[in-house]
Amino acid sequence: MMAAIRFFCTCRGDHMKTTQIIAIILISLVWAAAASALDVQLSWDPNSEADLAGYKVYYGVDGLTTTEVQDVSNQTIATIAGLDPAKNYSFAVTAYNTSSIESSYSNIVTVLESVPPSVSISSPGNNARVSDTVLISASATDNVGVDKVELLVDGVLHSTVTAEPYQFSLDTKTLLPGAYSITAKAYDAAGNIGTTTISLNVVSELTPPTVSCSVPVTGSASGSVTVSCSAADDVAVTRVEFYINNVMGAAVNTIPYQYAWDTTSIPNGQYTIAAKAFDAAGNVGVSADNIVTVFNDTSAPTVSIVLPANNDTLSGTVSISASASDNVGISKVEFYLDGILKATSNGDLYSYPLDTLTTTNGSHIISAKAYDAAGNIGVSADSIVTVFNDTSAPAVSIVLPANSGTLSGTVSISASASDNVGISKVEFYLDGILKATSNGDYYGYLLDTLTIADGTHSIAAKAYDAAGNIGQSGEILISISNVPPPVAFTITDAMLALQIAVGRTIPTDSERTLLDVAPYINGSSVPDGKINVNDVIVILAKITGKII
Repeated sequence: MMAAIRFFCTCRGDHMKTTQIIAIILISLVWAAAASALDVQLSWDPNSEADLAGYKVYYGVDGLTTTEVQDVSNQTIATIAGLDPAKNYSFAVTAYNTSSIESSYSNIVTVLESVPPSVSISSPGNNARVSDTVLISASATDNVGVDKVELLVDGVLHSTVTAEPYQFSLDTKTLLPGAYSITAKAYDAAGNIGTTTISLNVVSELTPPTVSCSVPVTGSASGSVTVSCSAADDVAVTRVEFYINNVMGAAVNTIPYQYAWDTTSIPNGQYTIAAKAFDAAGNVGVSADNIVTVFNDTSAPTVSIVLPANNDTLSGTVSISASASDNVGISKVEFYLDGILKATSNGDLYSYPLDTLTTTNGSHIISAKAYDAAGNIGVSADSIVTVFNDTSAPAVSIVLPANSGTLSGTVSISASASDNVGISKVEFYLDGILKATSNGDYYGYLLDTLTIADGTHSIAAKAYDAAGNIGQSGEILISISNVPPPVAFTITDAMLALQIAVGRTIPTDSERTLLDVAPYINGSSVPDGKINVNDVIVILAKITGKII
């Protein structure tokens, strides 16, 4: 902003004449955008008196009642920075001499606030297609106050509004079809101006809208059906009306143009669906007819329990199955035990496995529900069954041998077992290892103790029933003692041992086992893995009866 303004003042003092003129010229207004501040530059003609010492610039908001002072020495240019552009400022200059005598104010310069109003066009939207008379609405605000708002069409003033609401009526029939620039200018009391511009397309409104409709299921309908239409116009569609057999069902003013048609409230049969689209000029477009057949299934399926039969007794895991039929089709079958949903079947075979161990023994009710696609439900008759699962373990004990007995050779091991239903098998364990299983009337087996090391061993039994329950006997402890018969050596054995001892013969494994009898300690042979003279001596001692 550029301006030239002169101020006149009388500078009085001991050495200052009363005819001195000081001129202040406003050079420019500079916005500091980052800080939203205003900088003002001032200049004036110099004082020509010999004793001039300098100048002072006085400024304040809305007059000089409260001022700020800036001493600029003998400069005739000053910059006042960081001012608020939203406020009015007044400026004046004084001169002072070397005796510190200061003149009165020059004439006062006022800089009005420089914040322009904010203005926008709220409707219609940019690039909107319009016809007939259009209401153009604008909004405008200012830090001090909006003085007026002007509307310009292609830069030509159309009308002016001085108070809210800022609305303008534009008769587009006075304009040729085409694009126009619509500008709103907002003014404040300081003369600041805010502007905004949009483009409008003026059209001749003679063409009716186009409209077409569709339904999700071609040719048939049931339940709630969404009828969707698409509509277009060279200006704008104001509403779409939906018709069923020429009776309006709904009117929709905004996109999407959809109508939820409840076919359950009307009889089954054939219906015609159509729509009408309207624009602001009253033009009407009509869609093609859509022919649909309404069929709502209201027949419930039939369902019955096939297995188990009524009054059956169940145990373990059993198959529960049902038979179901419908005039259209079965979507699913639900199975209930005592009124609680247990399984859902939606295949061709309506069944599920029931683990009766998860329920209590006693009487129970099995039932089923069959559903069709329309949501109709058929309920079966109840099937009463009895669940009995044997949970009692058998009792079992070892009969033979007696606890703490001593065994040798082949002996009979037997047990006694009983159950509330029946025994399926009895297992016999020696030292925790399964040795035999008996599932006949007699629970026993023969134990060859020669296959077992001498010493103490434990015997136990387990009894099983048909339900898999297991009874465990107490353990008994037995002692096995099998003393091998003494080996009868001959002189031939002694001669063979001698041949081996002197290295003339290499023994076989069996010969080594037979002839390795030394050393002989505490009445027993302690084989050392080799055959030498000591073994020959022990063998001869056994032959002669010196040792046993």
